[in-house]
Amino acid sequence: MKKKQTLAMLLAAAMVLSMPVGAYAEELDEVENSAGLVEPYIADKEAPVLHDIQIDKTSVNAGENITITIDATDDLSNIKNFSVVFYNKENRKEYRRGSSKENPLSLTINISDFEEEGTFELTTLWLDDNLGNYSEYFLNPIGDEQKLPKEISFTVNKNENSDNEVPTLKTISLDKKSVAAGDSVTVSLDAEDVGSGIKNFTVVFTNLKNGREYRKTSDNPNSLTFTVSEYEAEGVFQLTTLWIDDNAGNYADYGSTEQEIQSISFSVKENGNADLEAPVFRSVSIDRTKIKAGESVVVSLEAEDSGSGIARFSLWFRNKENGREIYAQSVQDNPYRLILETSEFEPSGRFELSTLWIDDNAGNYEDYIDQISVKPFFIVINDDPVTPPPTDPETPSNPSNPTTPSRPNSSTTTAPGTPINYESEKPDPADEQAVEAYNFWQNTKREIRVYERAGSLRVYVPADVTYMPASVMETLRVEKVPVVLQWQSHRIEIPAGKAQPKQPLKAYWPMKTLCELYNA
Repeated sequence: MKKKQTLAMLLAAAMVLSMPVGAYAEELDEVENSAGLVEPYIADKEAPVLHDIQIDKTSVNAGENITITIDATDDLSNIKNFSVVFYNKENRKEYRRGSSKENPLSLTINISDFEEEGTFELTTLWLDDNLGNYSEYFLNPIGDEQKLPKEISFTVNKNENSDNEVPTLKTISLDKKSVAAGDSVTVSLDAEDVGSGIKNFTVVFTNLKNGREYRKTSDNPNSLTFTVSEYEAEGVFQLTTLWIDDNAGNYADYGSTEQEIQSISFSVKENGNADLEAPVFRSVSIDRTKIKAGESVVVSLEAEDSGSGIARFSLWFRNKENGREIYAQSVQDNPYRLILETSEFEPSGRFELSTLWIDDNAGNYEDYIDQISVKPFFIVINDDPVTPPPTDPETPSNPSNPTTPSRPNSSTTTAPGTPINYESEKPDPADEQAVEAYNFWQNTKREIRVYERAGSLRVYVPADVTYMPASVMETLRVEKVPVVLQWQSHRIEIPAGKAQPKQPLKAYWPMKTLCELYNA
């Protein structure tokens, strides 16, 4: 951390933070000096440790349940939950479940009534504490990843009602080919499934000229309706993706190049209220630069949108020393102000604004971080000694056994057997959109690991997902799997062996950067 700042930087920072220059300089000195004297007595820097896994049965009939129980410890903030992935490598089906907050060390999996005979192996286990530290364990670890303490599996017995066949598309149609902004479009599907029956379907309509899209999943097997934005500009939206799911978990997917859906599209008529412009950023400020762990800061935004108006803004503050990030998003009732909270277990450190997204009501958005010359920051002070929660003396929360995996930060050199720290990829559990994106990429990593077919793995990246985690790039590099990322109107093709090498402290690859790197 720099102890001195130039006058120009001070002046700029003072303008951003809406503070007098003198007061800001005094505050900065006070904060930095105090931070250097702090001992983080209650800071939780360690991820949970998994000791053992138990399964209540290894043979099960379709429609029955199995229960998974773990033995795990955390040094301070305690176990929040864990998640598992059981995978059948013969039919590529999986069960993905997570424990509840009320019962963080046990979960139950209901086996589908239509599950066919076969064996499911535990391939991945995630373990979270209440601060957001997490550890990952794999059946077949890559590089420095941690291995599961033992192999766990269950076998589904023979089932006469099993269904392993994907649905078949007959026809798909729209109720109208031309709509005005603000109108609705109804999609009708005619498909069949010889076993469990059609559950639902998902469509993605994309404007290939500007990348805007409409994505919707039906509530029934036959139809869905979505509304075109009242701010939508004139243009043609083509059906670029169709997924059809049955009740057994089988699915059929159709891409834009496949004949069955190529002709399905609708056009939006000329609209005098069209809005295709992202908001204009003015400034961002915080109410204070020094807080205690567990306290919050208020972030205020100044921005304009001449069309549909500001809908919300989202941001990340990043601690460069340990890679930790804190995320927050404004609410619809107050799109220019948000409260960013910290955990009482947050280690001492300096958090600087690393990402700032502003969305308008028409769906236009942009990352404005490069427009901010002096980034707002705050420093967390954690100096309140507390007594850690009691633990079983036979299973200490901070084992001294040298074989127990550690959690180095991403800037340090890792020894064999220690995990890569991708901690900053972990989203705020309260942010459903971020959690969905995180789970999407975790599933993508799993698909990369098990991909054995000829040609490239095709991945349809949701339009609102703007970053690819560095761990996904590392998995591509190690597995040498060719992949095509279909994102918005871009086709990002990463050939086998052309994944980017691991970079210190780089937790994400912006999708726009990938477009540039791979000439999308």
